[in-house]
Parts: sequence; C-alpha cells; structure tokens
Amino acid sequence: PARRILAHAAAVTACLAFVWWIRQPAEQPKTTPVFVAVVGHLNGITGPKNFQPGQAIATGELEIKGGLLELKFFNAATVTLQGPARLELRSMDRLVLHHGRLAARVPESAIGFTVETPAGKIIDLGTEFGVNVRADGSMETHVFEGEVDVALPRQSTRRLTAGTALNVSIAG
Repeated sequence: PARRILAHAAAVTACLAFVWWIRQPAEQPKTTPVFVAVVGHLNGITGPKNFQPGQAIATGELEIKGGLLELKFFNAATVTLQGPARLELRSMDRLVLHHGRLAARVPESAIGFTVETPAGKIIDLGTEFGVNVRADGSMETHVFEGEVDVALPRQSTRRLTAGTALNVSIAG
C-alpha cells in the first residue's frame, strides 16, 4: 500500500508539474534591429540621443530637438532632418514624419521612397523635395527637382513637378 500511495503521489506531482510548465509564458523572441541608414553630417544636434557620423540607424522612432541631422539610407536616398522633429523609420524606403522639416534627395535607384505624414503621403519619383509637418498635422511639400506624387486621404493622387508646392491641412 505504501508503494501504491507513493506511485499515485508521483503521478499527481508529475501531472501538476506538466500543467505548471505548459502555463508558463513563452519567452519572447529577441528581435534583431533592422538597420536602414547611417548618420551623415551633423550640425548643432540637440535631443534625447547622441548621434555620431557613421552611426548605423535602425527602424523605429527618432527625435531631435534642434539642429540638422543627415541620414544616408542604404538605398542611396539622403534625408536631412531639421529639428525640432520626430519621425519613425519603417524601412529603407519608407518613413513617417510626425512633425518637423526634412529635405530628401532620392536617386533613380530609390524611386518610390515614401514620406508619410498625418495629412498624406509623398511618393518620390526620383527627385529632390522638402516636407514640413506642422504641430497641427498639416503639411507643406515643395519639389525642388523632378516629380513626386502626393496621396491624400479620400482624394485622388496629385503629381507635383519641379518648382511647385502643395499645402495640405489635416482635413485634406
């Protein structure tokens, strides 16, 4: 009888241990950062993070309080950000500018480079352009060279050419 009780106790303990083990939260896989650009020139940068020329920049949020920060994307596009500004790097051909100013130089090899804003998207067609997103979410886009498409919510896409600009409120 003692062996039988011990065998049952061991079986119950094994079952309880198995149930406990199953209910443990799965360990979250560690994600490897996806680097999309490197820091180029810097001028008077202030902000929560220190940047160094040649520093690799991964996808994610990026913010500067003041100064100029040049990002050289791995697809050959170059973006110069003027602070104060906050953006999110999504990939080497797509970013979201929440507020601030940027100028982009996009060679033919990077056509399709997209800057998303609260008011719409600017899709590059191999050009140089600037974007200013104000605190209220409105944006202004200037095309210095080449062409861009501006996609606005609930409206048709507009093509802007060199020397033209578009000012868009958050309502479109």
